[in-house]
Amino acid sequence: MTQNKILEKQRDDIVQRLNEITAQGRNTGYLETMVKQLSAKEQKNELLLATMKQQIDLLHTESVKRRIQSQQSETPSSQKPVKVQPILQQTYIPFYGNGSLASEISALRLTYIQSGGNDQMILAHLQDLLTEAQLVEQREKRIRTLRKKNKNNPGSAKWQLNEKIITLEMENRQLEDHIFKLQHYRQRNIKLPKTSNGVMEKGLQLPRFMKEHTHKNVKALNAELEVLKQEFEIQRLKKRIKTAGIQRANCMSTAFFPVEEQKHQTLNPAKDIMNFTNGLEPAPYDPVTGFVVFYDFLLGLDPSYRVCRLAVSLCSGGLEMGSSSPLPPVYCENASSISYDRKLQNIAMLATKQAVPRVRPSPNISLIIELQASGGYDQYGQEVRRLIPRGWVKIDIFDYQNRVISGQWKVPIRIPPVKPSLTTGALNAVPQLEHAELYLRLVNARDSDIQSAYPIDINNYVFYKYPPLTAAYDFPEDAKFTATLPTNYPPYFYPNMQPSYGNSVDSPPSRSKMITQ
Repeated sequence: MTQNKILEKQRDDIVQRLNEITAQGRNTGYLETMVKQLSAKEQKNELLLATMKQQIDLLHTESVKRRIQSQQSETPSSQKPVKVQPILQQTYIPFYGNGSLASEISALRLTYIQSGGNDQMILAHLQDLLTEAQLVEQREKRIRTLRKKNKNNPGSAKWQLNEKIITLEMENRQLEDHIFKLQHYRQRNIKLPKTSNGVMEKGLQLPRFMKEHTHKNVKALNAELEVLKQEFEIQRLKKRIKTAGIQRANCMSTAFFPVEEQKHQTLNPAKDIMNFTNGLEPAPYDPVTGFVVFYDFLLGLDPSYRVCRLAVSLCSGGLEMGSSSPLPPVYCENASSISYDRKLQNIAMLATKQAVPRVRPSPNISLIIELQASGGYDQYGQEVRRLIPRGWVKIDIFDYQNRVISGQWKVPIRIPPVKPSLTTGALNAVPQLEHAELYLRLVNARDSDIQSAYPIDINNYVFYKYPPLTAAYDFPEDAKFTATLPTNYPPYFYPNMQPSYGNSVDSPPSRSKMITQ
């Protein structure tokens, strides 16, 4: 009974203290919730205390009955010494939490032990309740301290968060730039097509970057030194290779041209280019092997461009056929080393070919090429370090006779946005991106091996022409009367003689079928 009075007194103290807090506190709503929580906890404690008392009474009555029965059954002659098991004394230090739930549970457990309770299940349950109450109260204390700090310094948390975000963003940009440069070096180390004299193509000198040498880019600098050493060795051995290269060029020319033209073959680059263009005449198209696009170089780029790349996609009737396929990025260089009209503009050596097999010929199919570049400054005065769209190009692939419009073409780059629905004729009304032009070759797949053997030289930009409009490729007069043609005439010249879609011609290629080399 004395313990009950003590508990009731503690409860009265708790209620009195809560009343004082409600009278003094400013946040009445928060205190009301706390009072409700404490009252709910108090009810739970009362229920738990009542159940514990009932269990203690039952245990006490059972123990009394057992003692009486044992005394009645035993006789003085049959009495044997009985080993009394010592009562396990629970060493327990009560936890006083200033009238909190943990203190009440601790007092209840202490009362149970002092009254002779020794049930391990009940003790374990009380211990679990005590630890859980302690964790809850510690969590509430942390929340209170954080709220006080936020009230005292309302802008400190936001400022720290913004500072962390800014530092992480800067580190992320530095890592992206570093990874991009390493990828570019690896792609430049891949073996590119050689020229006719056995020397690597011009304009492929690796740029020098990373002016600040830190411990983070030591590996990249070592790779750059190795590449520069190899380049120095190539330059040193140029004179020795020159003679063998001329002989190799002569052997190559004899393999690609008829016998009657061999006596006209010389080392004049202009004649070589003219012979090269003679092999790009319109010819029947094979829809299985498809066509190949040689992306040679870019001229007339803005001097602020540092890195650029092309993103290529197929378009049919103004609708794109799948997602775009990005080409490897390249560095932009100054045009002072070549005989180019605009010396102040930048150039970019692409030296990439892309095979597009299994395309059903149609005059509505075209290539959409988007120019992406980094460098310069945006409208907010910040330096552009990532590749963003700068311009675009649309090129017709087939004429009205379903032949590939093969040739060496230079195409002006138009300003964004990209509009695939525009025809090539209407595209001339779109302003050009400064003086930027894309120089490429469009050939049938069966002629790609011959085209790969020719050099890529920016000084030969004068031999590239503007592509004709698709409307310029009209049907011949005899094409309208297909019934009078011989049976062995190739069907690729006439769309009405094409096989049905899906019989012998495959569906348009996906992005994975566009092979970039």
